[in-house]
Amino acid sequence: MRKYAQAERHALCDTALRLGPDAPTLCVGWNVRDLMAHLAMRERRPEALGILVPQVRDASERTRERYALRPFEDLVDMVRKGPHEFSPFRIPAVDAHANLQEYFIHHEDILRAQLPAADQDGVRVLGADLQNALYDALPTAARMTLRRSAMRVAALCPGHAPLALNSPSEPIGEFIVAGQPSEVLLHLAGRMSFVEFEGEPDDINRFVAEPRGI
Repeated sequence: MRKYAQAERHALCDTALRLGPDAPTLCVGWNVRDLMAHLAMRERRPEALGILVPQVRDASERTRERYALRPFEDLVDMVRKGPHEFSPFRIPAVDAHANLQEYFIHHEDILRAQLPAADQDGVRVLGADLQNALYDALPTAARMTLRRSAMRVAALCPGHAPLALNSPSEPIGEFIVAGQPSEVLLHLAGRMSFVEFEGEPDDINRFVAEPRGI
């Protein structure tokens, strides 16, 4: 899985350089420069945890804004080179699980922001090996994004066994989200995605109305 995380890191950097710092992304309020500043600081600064810890969110944003003042090519180079020597992201298991999701999702944040809404034909085609790696990443993603959901959710991906994504203690409904692993992952992260739902309409509507993402 780690080699796919590294491949997505480099592909994202290539796309960022090709489109430039002012290109839009699916991250609300961020262009490509803002996103690269986030990725550069994420592996270098402890306050990057602000995305998870509300108490340091303001400090995290101030640091990201300072990073964004750097020359764009330097930001891209920092992201491409990866974390510093003592970063936990240097640990192979952390790189494999955390960075594959991070770099795949943010790469798609850039790519899909350039497409007309609901333009499925413009989405890049992924190889089977990468789809398999993203399928393996779904349980980790679901633990973060569905931890507050009272809906019991399962994934149904072509060529893979059905996968329970969560197990709420007192479920109020259940349904299946079906699609390629990449699309299910993007849906869990609250991004533009192409999935289908199987279940009772009320359960599906209740789930769709829940906030997605970390």
